[in-house]
This record gives sequence, C-alpha cells and structure tokens, in this order.
Amino acid sequence: MIKRIFLTFLCIPVILPIASPCAVFAIGLPEVIKAANWELAAKWYPEKVEQRLMSLRVKPHWISGSDRFWYKYKTSEGVHYWLVDPVKKIKRPLFDRFKLASELTRHTGRPYNGRGLDIQLLSIEKGDGSIRFGIDGEWFEFTPKTGNLKTFEPKPALAREWWQNISPDKSLCVFKQGRSLFLMNLHDPNQKERQITTGGEKGFNWGANYSTLDEKDNQERRFVSVNWSPDSKKFCVYRVDLREVKDLWLIDHLSEPRPALRTFKYPMPGENIQRWELWVYNCETDKMIRIETDRWKSQSLGDFFTNTLWWSNDSKSLFFARRSRDFCSVDVCSANPDTGKSQILIEERLKGMIHVKPVIKLPGTDEFIWWSMRDGWGHLYLYGNTGNLKKQITRGHINVKRVVNIDKETGMMYVMVNNHNEKQNPYYKHLYGVSLDDSSLRLLTPEDSDHDCVFSPSRKYFIDNHSRVDLSPRSVLRDNTGNLVLELEQADISLLLEAGWKSPDIFCVKSSDGITDLWGVMYKPFNFDPNKKYPIVTGVYPGRHSEMVPTEFSPVNSDITLAQLGFIVVRFGNRGGCIDRGLWYRQYGRDDFRDYGLDDKKTVIEKLASRYPYICDNRVGIFGSSSGGFMTTSAMLVYPDFFKVGVAMAAPNDPSIYYNVWTERYHDVKQITLPDNTVQWETNVESNIGIAGNLKGNLLLIHGSQDGNVHPAHIFRMSQALVKANKHFNMFIVPDATHNLPKNPYVQRLLWSYFAEHLLGDRRGDVKLFGEPPQ
Repeated sequence: MIKRIFLTFLCIPVILPIASPCAVFAIGLPEVIKAANWELAAKWYPEKVEQRLMSLRVKPHWISGSDRFWYKYKTSEGVHYWLVDPVKKIKRPLFDRFKLASELTRHTGRPYNGRGLDIQLLSIEKGDGSIRFGIDGEWFEFTPKTGNLKTFEPKPALAREWWQNISPDKSLCVFKQGRSLFLMNLHDPNQKERQITTGGEKGFNWGANYSTLDEKDNQERRFVSVNWSPDSKKFCVYRVDLREVKDLWLIDHLSEPRPALRTFKYPMPGENIQRWELWVYNCETDKMIRIETDRWKSQSLGDFFTNTLWWSNDSKSLFFARRSRDFCSVDVCSANPDTGKSQILIEERLKGMIHVKPVIKLPGTDEFIWWSMRDGWGHLYLYGNTGNLKKQITRGHINVKRVVNIDKETGMMYVMVNNHNEKQNPYYKHLYGVSLDDSSLRLLTPEDSDHDCVFSPSRKYFIDNHSRVDLSPRSVLRDNTGNLVLELEQADISLLLEAGWKSPDIFCVKSSDGITDLWGVMYKPFNFDPNKKYPIVTGVYPGRHSEMVPTEFSPVNSDITLAQLGFIVVRFGNRGGCIDRGLWYRQYGRDDFRDYGLDDKKTVIEKLASRYPYICDNRVGIFGSSSGGFMTTSAMLVYPDFFKVGVAMAAPNDPSIYYNVWTERYHDVKQITLPDNTVQWETNVESNIGIAGNLKGNLLLIHGSQDGNVHPAHIFRMSQALVKANKHFNMFIVPDATHNLPKNPYVQRLLWSYFAEHLLGDRRGDVKLFGEPPQ
C-alpha cells in the first residue's frame, strides 16, 4: 500500500527499496511481530478516542464578589453543572438538569435531554440565584428554587473594533492605517482620527510586524501593538526596520488562476537582521520621542517572546530589555519617556543562551521580579525600580516554571516548580507557596503527578488538577496552605477502559554519561504479548525549549495509534533539552548542534532493549518534525547501523539557511569586525547534507510546500545530497501544507504505513484504517 501511495501522489520520482530489511530479520523468528494490526490501530485513531473521552479537568467560573464558582463536567452519566462554596465546603448541582430540560422543551417545543444538556452559561444573578444562559440561539433566565423559566434579551456588549488598541481609561485608541499611526478620541461623538506619524516606508514601519504585506495603498484600519502608560497620556511602540533583511519566496502552486509568488522577509544565520527602535508618543504634546536603546550591533528589543516592556505606576518611567545577537547578554533598562534618556538596571550575562521569562510587577509597587539562571537554576530575584537587588526569592536545585499568583497583603507568592524532588519525574510541575519576607518555601501539591493550579479571586483557595500519563486526572479544591477542602472530580475513563485502553509505562534510564537520569514514556500495543518481539520506534524533539515528553494524562495521542500497529513507541528526554532541569542540562552540547542528543537516544534504546526482552533492538525506528525532523535525519546518518527506519518531517537539514534566531540562539555566533569597521557575523553549524553518504536504512522526508518556517529548500538540498551519494530514499511534498505536519491526517498515514512496511514487512498499507485511496 505504501508503494501505491507513493506512485500515485509522490511529487518527484524516487526508487523504492526492493525488499524491506525487516523481512530478513523476520526469517526464522516466529516470535517476532511480522504484520501490522491495522484493525486495532483503527480503533484507537485519535478522532475515535475523542468520542470516548469525558472531562479531564475542572475549569472554574468565579462568581463575582466571592470565591464561589461553578463548573461544567462531563462523565458517562452526562453533563453536570456544579456550584461550589469553598467557605461552606459545599458542592451541589447548580440546577436540576432534568427539570430545566423539561422546562426548555415545554417552552420551545424542542426535545431536550437532561443528561446531555449543553448550555452556554452567562451569569448567576444575585438575590434569587437565577441563572442566565443561551441555547440554540435563544437566551433564558432560570430560577432553580422555583423552576421558573423565561426568555430575556441580553444587553449588547460594548462596541470595540478589532483594530482599536484602547487606553486604560477608555478615552483614546490608536490604530494603523497604511504606514502611519492614527489616534482617535473615543469620547468624541464623531470619533475623528488624526494622523500622528509620517515617513513610513516599505519594510520600516510601526509595530513589531514582520509582514511585507504592509503596502502604502492598504488603507484598512489595522491593530498595532502599543503599550499604554497607566495614566493613558502616553504609549510606547516598537519600530522595526526590515529594509536590510533579505527576501525569501514560496510558490503557491494552488493559487487560481495562476500559481503565485509569496515574498517575505527571512534573515538567515550571519545575515543582516531587523533593527529595532523604541518610541514614546505623548498624547498631550503630540510628540514622538525616541528612547535610547543602542548598545550592541544587531541587538534585539521586542523578540523575546515574552513581556519585557512595562511602565512605572506613576507613568514617569518606562522599562525595557535588550539582548545581544549571540543571546549571551541581556540588559534591563529604565528610560525617561519625556527625554528618551535611559540607564542600565540589570546586566545579565552567561556563556550560552540567556533564557528570559515575563517580568512580574509586584502589585501596588514599582518593584519587579526577574527570573534568572545565573546560579545554574531558574530562580526569582526581587528588584527595585532603580535596579537595586533586594533579595533572591527562591533558591536550591529547583526550577521555577512560572509565577501563578501573588498576594501582596499576605506577602505570599505562588509558583510552579520543576525538579523539586530527585526521586520524582523532574518534569512534573508542583505548586509552592513562597514568602516574600523570608523566602521560605512550602509545598502545596505533594502528589507524585503533574499539577495545574488556578487561584480564586481572594487567593484563599485554588483548584488543583493533577494527573500522570498512567494516572487518570483528579481535581481537588485546596486552601492556600495546601490543605484539602473538597474533592471535586475523578475523571471518568470507563469508556476507554471498556474499549481496552491501557495506560503507558513511565521509565527512567541513565544517559550515556552513566549519571544523568532520563525520564520517558513507553506505549505498548493493547494486545501486548510479553513473549513476542516488537520493533521499537521513538518520537523525538531534542529541545532546546521543549523535549515534548508527555507528563499528564493524554489518551488522544497519535503515538498510541502507532503502537497498536505492533510497535513499542517511546518518548524520552536527552541532555541538552529544555531548561526545566537546570542550566547544565540545557546547555549541554551547545557547540554540537547536530549530534548533541543522538548518543542519549541510542543509549536509552539499547538499555531498554536490555531491560525488556520483548524489545527488538535490531529493528529501530525514529521520527520527528521540525527540530525533531532534523534529529531524525541526523540519527539515520550518524548511527546508520542502529537506526533502521526514519521519518523526518519539516526538517531544517541545512541550518545555514534556517531562521537565524534558532541557529544563533543555540550555537555560537561570532562578531567579526573588518578593517573598514564593518561587522560580519559567522556561525558554523554542522548540517546533515555533508554526511548524506552514510545512509543505510529507509528514510522518508516529508515537507509542506507552504512552510514559511523551515523553507522547502531544506528537503530539496537534502534530497540532492542523497541523490549525489546514490542513496535510496523516499520524499513527499504535501501540497499547500505549512509547518504543522504532525497534525495532518494524511501525513500521519504516511508515517504509520512507512514503519509498518519497513519495520514489520507489512506492505498492505492503511486500507483497513481509512479505506481505499481515491482513484
């Protein structure tokens, strides 16, 4: 089947292997799995699993002026609506769902099912406790105490156009039109706008906008990202200069009536990048002031992917952050918005990439909290608005993932923490209470699972949703000292269990250094037989911002479907992965961009095969997308005798033409000053192109024709190298697809079929799962 798919849809001709290596392995080994179980895979296709899935977490809707809340929760008994009072420790139905269904039927003439009543709840009215909701396009008010149901007309929401960036006092808005900014007085009945900037040109415009579609003749009003001062008298805005950034192109082959050319800006490693400016507009004086921000060549201001721009409470100071091109230096600065003068408050330096998280302002003060890994772990530091370090708030071999809430009145801050217990999975998040006075830490969620917490308005209570891949979700209500107040829900997975679902296994294996623990998840076929041998397949994403190893209960998972074909499917981390395990773990292999994680991948699979006799370590598959696709190709070429089958999706196989921020962020980029004082940037990252001749196994390259992140040039360059090396491989271009290939159902089918053919010797393809392909 996989051969027929490729002959029918393949965009360029390739030579398919005559025989699959797994056929050789299968000879004389009757205990080895030799046929894909498409029927079982079809049963556990993600869309079918969703039909058996109930609610997995409590999402609270707080009732105004209190810590009471309601929530909606689905079980095999239907949809429930619950009202919770934390003070009274009471959980009760918000209304009688069967009575409401009867009243709705009586009122509208339409049949309603009390078990499956799905309403859009708007509000709970004070006094009689009546609820207002919408269903099937009508709006109703229902009083649970009396059972009275009546219709009502909801008040129209305050008009706000999508293009308006409105000031805090709701008096002004700013927007973009053409290449200029405009200001509008919302209190003016005529709402006349006035132009406040001039001189815009193509590639040099207001707002952090990378689009080149910003043409002068585009006179539609558009939203522009600005940051208003608290007094609504000023706003700051970035101006980004893209004029020296080179163009890149994609061909829209499906455009009508003719194929069209898409042009966009795309800086590659070592090339000129965008230049950033920061300006402040004074609405009262009608003046634009440029803020002094320059320090390093090719520095950046607004591409931190996080909030690093904020105002003081009195609107007299503006704070911003800047970083060097090599990502090893970050400054936090303050500026006078009336003069543009600035000064440095914090100088953050590392020999390696500095990770930045959102700045947290302490309520009611100009103090702020800065996250840093300066001591090797992600911790919080309290600063005054003059840059004076007041204290280090958190300490120890833990990583603060994020700040959940701050209670200034009690002096408590609540944070999610990774790596809190060396005996537990380091990726699990736990909630801690941290005293701002003495920095004492208190664990509030002790269960050995992954936690997600939401606080009540008063911060006296929080809802804790927690689970593991092998533990169904539990939702509880706790007070802010961690004491249990109410058991809310235990997720109903009865339909999954009845269908034969089994939880995956969690494992921990030493890395190749013999010291570092690598945690992972193993998926088995639901008809697993320990007396048989199964090929092993690993899904990979090497980091550095994420390792994509599941930590919470997630039954809707394409890895589960793949396992049902007859594979052991594993996902696990590697040194050099994400920051959750500290700076050393994250910075490992910084100068070894291509190979840093491969040794751990090979080592863990070898150790798993040694530990579990049902794993066949001479039939190993690997797959991934984007950075995971790059790692997949690398694995097939660096360890060609170990990894036998690979599927690489959207892989940036030639880092020299990938987006500069990715390559330069995780690999050294050097500034070279020439005799004429001009500056060049050099980076040398090993690619997969130069080792194409190492390929021995079966490799499938997949790419989207409209991928503006990893350009299709990557797959053609890799293919050309393989052709020159006279290697057999498979290649597939997905028409009109962008970068998100793993979610594409057709791509999933190609991946499953490819592994079935080349690891199991099963060429029947996925007909039984999806039916015959169109002729």
